[in-house]
Amino acid sequence: MIHPQLEKNDWVLIKNSQDIQIYIKDVPGSNLKELKINTNFEATIDALLTLITDIPAQPSYIFGCTSAKRVGTVTEFDQYFYQTLYMPWPFTNRDAVCKQAVHPKSRHDDLAINTKHENGLVPIYSDYQRVNSMYSSWRLIKSGENSTSAEYKLRLNPGGYIPTWLVNMFISKGPFNTILNMRKLLKQPKYASAHVNWLHSTTSSTSEK
Repeated sequence: MIHPQLEKNDWVLIKNSQDIQIYIKDVPGSNLKELKINTNFEATIDALLTLITDIPAQPSYIFGCTSAKRVGTVTEFDQYFYQTLYMPWPFTNRDAVCKQAVHPKSRHDDLAINTKHENGLVPIYSDYQRVNSMYSSWRLIKSGENSTSAEYKLRLNPGGYIPTWLVNMFISKGPFNTILNMRKLLKQPKYASAHVNWLHSTTSSTSEK
């Protein structure tokens, strides 16, 4: 059994294994939890950016994701996507429409990728419960020639009824498996050898919002 440890800002450490630290904290006015992951990847920021923005690859690494497709594009790394998420019977599977935006913080050494729930673009399907709200963020900072430190945060209201045991499963098991899956995928040549030209230029054309 993991004994929770308090961190500043009321974050509670619930898992620490294989250089993956998973924290949760209460969301004011809600019984939901906000999630934070701190970890390291033996991969470049280019590789991580290429993977995270590769929308159809999401089912290959995101825990519970059954499908994902791009449904709109603003710029090369400013896009909309539709995603479906598995829930065990008898609970209804979830789906979401999201906007993903990339924001460089310090040229190629520091990068943020933000994703938030959007209304519209995809009709409501009777087989799914559309999530009420979602916001996630990646912060990627170069820590070596071929290594990146990462922080991931997620605040999700999945809508409808979800029991505590199912919430706990997705919080404790889901994020950990997702990071392990990412580490495996990042070894594939399409990601390991990725070079994002604008990351290494003196100016960037990515949007801010």
